[in-house]
Amino acid sequence: MKYFQFFLLLVLPFVALAMPAPEAVEELKSALVARQNDTGGDLGGLLGGLGDIGGTIGDIINSIGPLLDLINPNTVDQLQTIITNAAKLLNDKTTQNIINVVGSANELLTPDFVQAIGGLIDAVAPLINAIVQLISGVLGAIFG
Repeated sequence: MKYFQFFLLLVLPFVALAMPAPEAVEELKSALVARQNDTGGDLGGLLGGLGDIGGTIGDIINSIGPLLDLINPNTVDQLQTIITNAAKLLNDKTTQNIINVVGSANELLTPDFVQAIGGLIDAVAPLINAIVQLISGVLGAIFG
């Protein structure tokens, strides 16, 4: 639990600084569009090989907008709940239980056992098909 608080203290300043004000985003978009539309002067010659970089950056900024809407106190609370519950599930005792289950499964699933189960399934498949046909015939006779 305390780890999550330290994690928030480390991450929160970066998240807060990474979210620009809406006015700044609009100014950046306007500047990029103006620069993209400016074909005269030396700038056009310098950026000639870059193509539609202003439009691409504008598209990226438009794509980031919905992601910024996800960063709110409710989302942070939900993430805290997820991390707290995951920490409870991944404690030392539970991790050891998972290791034991995987080890037991590894011991049970030998190549001979897998081959025997495959043979059993192959042997039972025609029987299941016959039972399905029998049930279909009975239901067809009953319900017409």
